[in-house]
Amino acid sequence: MDPATAVDPKDWSTLQARAALAGHQLFRTAAEDGAVQYFVSRWGMVKAFGSVEEVGRWLDRVEGRAA
Repeated sequence: MDPATAVDPKDWSTLQARAALAGHQLFRTAAEDGAVQYFVSRWGMVKAFGSVEEVGRWLDRVEGRAA
């Protein structure tokens, strides 16, 4: 994994927990497969993100933290 784009395991677990508390599942692809992509799933629907920052901003909106 590229150190510049690596996500701290604790930060990743926190994002997964936030998603779970909001009723979503959070997944990511393996770095060995190319660029890491992030996916949130709920009720059979999937939303894709290109960065962990995008996931965080989306979770902020879902949780009502951002306007």
